[in-house]
Amino acid sequence: MIFVIIVITVGTSIHEPLNRVLIEDEDERRIWCIVRYSNSYAEMLKLYSSISLLVHFIGPFVINIVSAFGIIIMTAKRRSNLQKKFSLRKRLHDEFNEHNIYS
Repeated sequence: MIFVIIVITVGTSIHEPLNRVLIEDEDERRIWCIVRYSNSYAEMLKLYSSISLLVHFIGPFVINIVSAFGIIIMTAKRRSNLQKKFSLRKRLHDEFNEHNIYS
């Protein structure tokens, strides 16, 4: 899974290093790194960069939330199977209360 995430991250941002230019500003003694896109696909690439950046920020958050709920549900199922006197619904309620999901 880690390898897949690395490949996706590198694949979605590989265009930026290819379009970067270093400009030396002698007046202020700085070096600026600027991304320059050719006019033919500049707007499309800017939109792609914005969407890619949004996915890179929202993706891990969604994965974390889904994983947390998955772990809670799997734990409730196991405990429900071990203790037959409690239903799965009751176990889920107890697990969510234990993790302060809702009260």
